Amino acid sequence: MQSLHSGVVATEHTDELQQLQAQLQTLQQQLQEAKAQLQEAKEHEDLLKTAREREQQLQSARQQLQDLQAELQATLAELREIQSRIAQYQ
Repeated sequence: MQSLHSGVVATEHTDELQQLQAQLQTLQQQLQEAKAQLQEAKEHEDLLKTAREREQQLQSARQQLQDLQAELQATLAELREIQSRIAQYQ
């Protein structure tokens, strides 16, 4: 009777061990998938950060261009005015 009981307990332990191993394997697969998704998300975030930085640089360059164009227009207007006055004296 004792050996029969030991056999049943051993079988139960073996079944439980197999279940735990299957659960471990499933969890390891899920962990690997989650790590892969995390890596992809980090790469996507880096791309977005880079795009945002480039957009800010572009906006800054556009503003500088507008400022220089305005300064050029003002300088040209002043030049034309001076040239007009010079022409009056001649």
